[in-house]
Amino acid sequence: MAKLRVCGVNHIDGTAVLQSGVGGVSGDVLPVANIKTTARDKVFRSQNFGLGQCVIQGHWGGDGRKASFAALFRHNLHGAKWQIILYSDANYTTQVYNSGAVDVYTCIALGSFEWGVDPLGTTLADVYATDAPAVLYFPAVSCGSFQIFIQQAGAAGPYAQITRAWLGNAFEATYNPEYGSGFGFASASVQTRTEGGSLRTRRAALWRVLELDLQWIVDSERPVWSDLVRGLDLGGDLFVSVYPALGGRDERDNTVAAKMIAMPQHRKWAYGLNSQPLALAEI
Repeated sequence: MAKLRVCGVNHIDGTAVLQSGVGGVSGDVLPVANIKTTARDKVFRSQNFGLGQCVIQGHWGGDGRKASFAALFRHNLHGAKWQIILYSDANYTTQVYNSGAVDVYTCIALGSFEWGVDPLGTTLADVYATDAPAVLYFPAVSCGSFQIFIQQAGAAGPYAQITRAWLGNAFEATYNPEYGSGFGFASASVQTRTEGGSLRTRRAALWRVLELDLQWIVDSERPVWSDLVRGLDLGGDLFVSVYPALGGRDERDNTVAAKMIAMPQHRKWAYGLNSQPLALAEI
């Protein structure tokens, strides 16, 4: 079973030069640069799928990056297929990785569940399946450019819409968080009581929160966590997956693009072992 994976550097941000188009026609309805932001009200929206498949591509002007995963958050692509191709150069010519077309989120139909094969908490009757991010892991490779292809397939929408995209090199911890780590939700909703005693709620946004107790950080990995905290502060976002590649609801609920909501302290509690709490709120 894969261990906790985390990444604090998103190669799509910063100097990445991005383009998008559908069916060979360049352009978008809402700018592709919005996938660089953490704001929920800024989204990328492609042209209509009727023109063909959507492509998002980018490069770093001749510089290289190392990547081992890609992820899409708050998107409308469930039922669609996507494909990641990485190239060694900035001109999209020499492939170093090609995922092939894979399901954005594998949905298991009624009657197709295989006991002992498919994970419990799978997408069978999962009413929140559309909350799941699209995540693709692959062996780490150096690249100079990338392309993300999206085929409509069974997608519900007539266009691709993505709020946040990630391409990075994930670090996998030697040990998972300690038992007692928490997952839950926070809400901006406000409740008030009327004079007659009725409880009224002004509904607002909901977001996930994670509280991870990292009790088993070995000495060789302590600098990784220290550098992550120092580099992000409370302003930068990071990718975290507690159950990477597990599938089903556990992976769905515990894979987030998030920000730290408290600056953690490292503690050496035993020879060769360190601890660090990590409190996260979904962006």
